[in-house]
Amino acid sequence: MHRDTNERMEGIRSRVLAGLASISELKGQLAGKADKYVNQLLQQTLTAFDDVEVSFVGILKTDRTPPRTVAEESRVLDHAEFVLERIAVPQLKAIQDMVAKFGPKILSTG
Repeated sequence: MHRDTNERMEGIRSRVLAGLASISELKGQLAGKADKYVNQLLQQTLTAFDDVEVSFVGILKTDRTPPRTVAEESRVLDHAEFVLERIAVPQLKAIQDMVAKFGPKILSTG
């Protein structure tokens, strides 16, 4: 793995770990209090963070012959950042906002 890739990957991993810690905290706050829909949102968010860690970062941790080029590694990290910034983090923020606004006993309607 190239040095620039490793630095960028570590930045992504630190954001994933922070997101997973926030999810764990939310799970503790919502344990047995939120309804099925809110718990599904939380699970979807967890899955998005896990996808970044396992599917994208995991790809770069495995050796390949021939070795990946810098461009190939960059593409993998671009996809990881896309999922992180466009899906995982916004979903997490939405759940955090709901808990802040309505408390841990959130009930969905509909």
